[in-house]
Amino acid sequence: MLSSMSERKTTLGLTLSNCALVTKGTQPKVLIDMAVKAENTGAIGAIWVGDSILSKPRLECIPLLGAVAAHTSRVKLGVACMATIAQRNPVLLALQWASLDVLSGGRTWLAACMGYPGSQHSMAAKELEVMGVASKERPGRLEEMTQALRVLWSDEHASFHGKYYSFDDVDLLRRRLDDQSDRACNV
Repeated sequence: MLSSMSERKTTLGLTLSNCALVTKGTQPKVLIDMAVKAENTGAIGAIWVGDSILSKPRLECIPLLGAVAAHTSRVKLGVACMATIAQRNPVLLALQWASLDVLSGGRTWLAACMGYPGSQHSMAAKELEVMGVASKERPGRLEEMTQALRVLWSDEHASFHGKYYSFDDVDLLRRRLDDQSDRACNV
């Protein structure tokens, strides 16, 4: 086992500090330039950004990754921990993430986590309150969200009915280019 592990190439990633509390107002261009420089070293295989709505004010992760994608071509792109995943709408998130993946040439990784419980941090409690999510719902919402995303990204007529999320007959899959009957974008 150790010999097979030593044959694997170690890949490093860089987490951009998109949190205003940490960067004290680092301009977006500086973050993008850092990502480009990191990619150009050849040593960095992934660029990560943080995620929160109110608990740690920062640039929103999906548009920031889109900007990084537009200026890079090789590195994988992801959220270090999408802490707000349980607070998002699955259909909108599925569309946003699929769009980011297409725009980046298939370079995205989605890493999800539950985020802070409301009892751990006052701004986390506020964030959950504003988003209409009870802190105790986070584990169930995370599980349902991952199930809903898988359905949305794999089924042409996606339907899902859970405790927290529900939708019927949603088609986010791109139509085949050779379908002569309908060349319209179906999103």
